[in-house]
Amino acid sequence: MKKWMSPLLGVLLLAGCSIGSEATVPADEAEGAFQETEKAVVAEAVIEPAHWSTLGFKTSGEVVEVLVEEGDTVAAGDVLVRLDPTDAQLTVKQAEANLETAQARLALTKASARAEEIAAAEAQLEAAQAAVMQATAQLDQLKAGATGAEIAGAEAQVASAMAEQKIAENAHDDTMDHHLGRPEEEARYELHAAEEALAAAQAQLADLLDGTEANQIRAANAAVSSATAQQDAVQAQLDLLQAGATPEEIAVAEAEVARAEPERESAQVSLTHTEVRAPFAGTITNINVEVGNMVGPGYVACVLATLDQLQARTTNLKELDVARIAVGQKATVTLDALTGQEFDGVVRQIALQGKGFRGEVVYDVTVELMDVADSLVHWGMSASVEFEMP
Repeated sequence: MKKWMSPLLGVLLLAGCSIGSEATVPADEAEGAFQETEKAVVAEAVIEPAHWSTLGFKTSGEVVEVLVEEGDTVAAGDVLVRLDPTDAQLTVKQAEANLETAQARLALTKASARAEEIAAAEAQLEAAQAAVMQATAQLDQLKAGATGAEIAGAEAQVASAMAEQKIAENAHDDTMDHHLGRPEEEARYELHAAEEALAAAQAQLADLLDGTEANQIRAANAAVSSATAQQDAVQAQLDLLQAGATPEEIAVAEAEVARAEPERESAQVSLTHTEVRAPFAGTITNINVEVGNMVGPGYVACVLATLDQLQARTTNLKELDVARIAVGQKATVTLDALTGQEFDGVVRQIALQGKGFRGEVVYDVTVELMDVADSLVHWGMSASVEFEMP
């Protein structure tokens, strides 16, 4: 009986040891074994540049220069296409001139009058004051009437004129008796002149004796008023020079400058719109214009792309698979056109929003291709991306 029990006990002990060893396998080792058999994620993709842009015009005009050809590499800021800038340049010059004029007017308004300007205005005022005094004196003289000396002088002129007239008359009578013809004509002329001189002297004496006529006084009053108005105008000009500009005048001048500055800036911006420049370094992949073309705003001039920085963008990665992808994850890219070649890649971006594709929700995942310089990989090629599972 004891001999039978001993072998049976050994079998039971061995069985217990086997069960214990299976229960103590580490959990992480078991999980790793499962992940190694997990299905890989593969998606279709298309090759495209990391950066690309269609470059168009912001204004209308005639193309005068196309400075690049397809395949040319350019640096950021390079001019690619240029429109005729003549009108835009003239607008800039006019805007700059308007601004300079406004700034000069503002400076002049703020500046005090120069000493020479004030001195000139003071001299003009003195001349105007003298003119007023002279006109006033003449008016006073007319209002006062003739003096005794003036009347005596006028009477003497009348007496002299009468004597001259008598002499001329006697001479004329003598020619009538003895010398007809030319001597008579000369004597008659001298008599006529003497009679006119006498009449003028008598009229002047009559005016002095009768007093000044009303129309002369009106004329003198008008002369005084005109001289006074001129004096007031000169005085006002001098006052302005001495007082300087008012706050309102300065505000108006400042407003003119404020309006001219953005007009110049706008003109300068419009001038820059006559050129199409490269926003980043890259390669010209397409040109749509020629010299002489008339173009308008929005017309595409060329396409610029970073062909030295390519990426694969998935087109059918499903929502169940995108959850297994992370930025920085490695991938292998193959191309339909390059059988047998593989390219290493790294996930750089995962779309935040899905889109419909053949009745399913898919997500764009961008994979940067490594070491594709001088390769035969081209923009638009069909590709397949296999994402490495951890």
